[in-house]
Amino acid sequence: MSDDLSLSPNEKLAALIVEKLLEQKLIPQKRAAEIKHRLAEGTAKAEDWRNWIELALPQAAQESDHE
Repeated sequence: MSDDLSLSPNEKLAALIVEKLLEQKLIPQKRAAEIKHRLAEGTAKAEDWRNWIELALPQAAQESDHE
């Protein structure tokens, strides 16, 4: 995460949340920028969270099968 002083508090929090979700493989990497933007803007809905996590679950399972 960048310590860019030009980021708003919402953007900083969104970046931290996305970073932690990625570490836990709860969201897909390819959607990280979109998720961060929607969190910072306050436009993420319950359905969005469900979709993001449902997209990440098969990918996380696939990665753990290859370990």
